[in-house]
Formats: sequence, C-alpha cells, structure tokens
Amino acid sequence: MKVLTLLLGGKCYWGSLMRKKPQIDRGLTQRVNLPGVAVLAGQKLDKTTLLKTIDSADRVFSCPVCGSMVYSNGYKHRKFLDVIRPDNLDSEERPVIYTFDYKFRVYQCCNSDCKLVFKTPIDFAGPNRHVTFRLEDDVFQLHVDEASYLYISKLTGLTEKTIGEIIRRRYNDYRTNHNSIPEWLEEAKNEFYRKHNAR
Repeated sequence: MKVLTLLLGGKCYWGSLMRKKPQIDRGLTQRVNLPGVAVLAGQKLDKTTLLKTIDSADRVFSCPVCGSMVYSNGYKHRKFLDVIRPDNLDSEERPVIYTFDYKFRVYQCCNSDCKLVFKTPIDFAGPNRHVTFRLEDDVFQLHVDEASYLYISKLTGLTEKTIGEIIRRRYNDYRTNHNSIPEWLEEAKNEFYRKHNAR
C-alpha cells in the first residue's frame, strides 16, 4: 500500500508501509557487534566473503532541521573493512579481518522550502572513510608496538598510504584531546615521521 502525503501543495511519497522485512542473522549480527548494523541471513564470516549488511537504526520520520515529515528516498551502499577479535583473548583463534557492504537509508524532507537530504548516521567509522574505528585502533596499536607498515599492510589488507593516514589522524586526535603527547607516544610519533619523510 502506498501512502501519498500532500504538504503545502507539494507532493511527498512514502514507501510502502507493508514492505517485506529482510531476514536477519541475529547470531552473526551479535558477533559483528557494530552500532546500527544488521547482518543479512544466509552468509558466513571470513576474510574472502563480502558480508552483506543493512542499517538497523530506527526509521526517521521527521526532518532534523525543520521538523517536517520525511520520506525514504531509497538506499545507498558503502564498503567497510573491519576486524572481529576473539571473544576469549586467551584463545588461539586469530582476529578476523573482513569486508562488509553496508546498505543504509537516505531520507528527504517533504517541506518544499527545506528539501534536506540526509542519511542514517554511521557511528562505527569516520566520514568518508572505509575503515571502522576498531580496525583503526588495531592499526595504531600495531604501529605503537613497532610493527612495520609492510607488516600491517599484509595483516590488514590496507595500503601503506591508508595506514599512514590512520596513524597521522590518531596523533592529531590525541594531541587535540589531551593537549600533549606522552613520552611513549612521542617516540612512536617521531619514528612515524622519520619513516614518512624517508619515502
């Protein structure tokens, strides 16, 4: 059933309220454990599979700017690289680094004077990035532990350029939030710039 809403003489279409809901793998969704991400059923998790996921956030019904009704204007897709660590840190199981396709809603405001287009917020990665925060955490920790760029690249599948960008952001974030860098991190930072400037 299609619902047609007329607002101030303009047209605003809502998608079907009776649309069939996708089947979700709750166990795999729990294992992935990313905010707003649900894993579609019928898949397995490994480094060679592109895991298909969908946004599980509550549907938005009002514009964040003007408060008018909004309608779902379809979906977009983005691919992310992520890591899942073993539940038991003493286990011999290795972390799984995998890629997932994230399907998320795009909304448009029905108010003809606003017409804001916005998407479901992504809380597990930074804007315009394809690596999750927790994989960035692991990359930075490997760097602090003096792992080489080449080793990190082989382990994660990230390019050395992307690894350098992650490390540089983390140094800048730490300095912004703490106004200083501790000695152990300062040494790691100096090593990063020595390697970076040598390229």
